[in-house]
This record gives sequence, structure tokens and C-alpha cells, in this order.
Amino acid sequence: MNNLFNELERLLDVITFDHFNKISILQARSCFPLLWKYGRGCQGGVNVNYFDISNNNFRNHDQFVFFPSDNEYVFVLPRALTAAAGCSAIFKMIWDRGKQVSQDFASKIIGKVIEKSILISCKKHNLHVWENLSYYADGKRLEFDFAVREGQEIILFETKAKSLTSKARTVNVMAFVSDYTKSFLSMLRQVVRHELNIKRGRTPLTEIGEDLHALRITKITVSPLCYGPVSDHVLVGSFFNSMSNAILCSATGNIKDDIAAEEFNEKMNLIKEDIGEL
Repeated sequence: MNNLFNELERLLDVITFDHFNKISILQARSCFPLLWKYGRGCQGGVNVNYFDISNNNFRNHDQFVFFPSDNEYVFVLPRALTAAAGCSAIFKMIWDRGKQVSQDFASKIIGKVIEKSILISCKKHNLHVWENLSYYADGKRLEFDFAVREGQEIILFETKAKSLTSKARTVNVMAFVSDYTKSFLSMLRQVVRHELNIKRGRTPLTEIGEDLHALRITKITVSPLCYGPVSDHVLVGSFFNSMSNAILCSATGNIKDDIAAEEFNEKMNLIKEDIGEL
């Protein structure tokens, strides 16, 4: 796994950030053997059903780092897109291998990778990190995934191994709603509750008697969604802003779709209530 990350970092160092890159197949295979193995698209096998909107798997370019051509070269996307595709390939490899044991096991592995990455990043900046710090509020046990405090600045990290599935990214609207609720809205609800409890002096991050209104709190949510296609970042934020005052219902007659709509409405209402108290 470390070798795969190292290859991705080396590749990002040599490609540009604003246009396509072209490197020889020989260089790609010899310098980046793991990325070649796990992140190579097949010629004629990338986005083959792009113009067929009824096909649930019409978009798959975000899974690949290298795109073979008719000659001895491969194309590589600009730096930001390649970084996202590389991380997606890594998470997919972890997920596929973990699922050989169980889906829960795969989810835990991905969650641990995300948490470890956050911890390493914070410690590189010599920050003291509270990890899995628990506290009680309103009779419930809550837990910070990670928290950092420097003076009046507090940074909260919330992680989730769930991401948008391929099905949710295409024509199945209710599959998107379900994944969105379990991933983004769950993380958002948690960090909003943490901020609310910090400002009420209910957490170990503050001391009795200090000015809680002077605190500046930054909330960061991290999931495999952060490493997927760039459009997903826009999608999750835009969807929240546009749907925050809506009530969803399903007209499909499918029980799973009804449950997805109910869970979305419930989670959104809880988030709005908490935000209203900040």
C-alpha cells in the first residue's frame, strides 16, 4: 500500500495541473508498475456507454490513472483529477480485498486508512490531536473522531467510510439520496452537534469559565467521496443547499425508496434544528 501511494506521489510531481499529459507506455509500466496494474483503463473500455443515459455504468473514467492510446503513449489527466482517480483506485483495491472477508471488514479498513491519514497530516504540523475523544451530552455518548485545538482555534474532523456508489452517481435518484444521507448528511449532523456542544461547554475541549463565544470552530468531513470525481464535491454541496427546505417522497412504490426518503427528511430536519441553535 505504501508503494502504491509513493508511485502516485511521484506521478503527481511530473504531470501538469492544467492539461492532459502524455508519457510513454514503457515509462508508465517501469516507473509506476502498481498504478499500471490497478489504475489502467483498457483501450475502448472507458466511458463506452456515455451517451446511453439508461445505462447505470456509463461513466467510469474516474477509476483510471492511465489511458492507453493507439500508439506507444498513454494519456494522464491533469494533476487534481489524477490525484482523485489514484485515490479512488487505492480505495477500490482496499475495498475489493476487504470484501473477500466481509463488507463490514472492508468498510473498517477504509475508515482506518482515512483516520490514519488525518492523524499523520496533523502530526506533521506538530499539532496535538485528540483521537476518538468521547463525552456525554443530553444523556448520549458522543465521540470526536479527531479534534485539534490551538488557542481559540478548534478544528473538528469527522470521517465516514461510506461514499456515493456507481449506481447513485447515475440515473437512480433514490440510490443517490440513500448514499448521500448515510455519508454526507451523517457526517454533517455529527460535526454540527459537536460544535453545538462545544459552545455549550459540554466537551473536554473547553474549560470552565472560558469565553466560549470567542472560539473559532472549523468543521472538516472526510470520506472516500473526497477522493472521487471532482463533480461529486460540487454535487453534495449544491444538493444540500437546494434541498434543505424540501420534503422528499418516493413515487416508485418501492419500500427501500420510501425508507430512503424518510431517512433523508429526518436527518435534514435534525441538522437544521441543530444549526438553528448555533
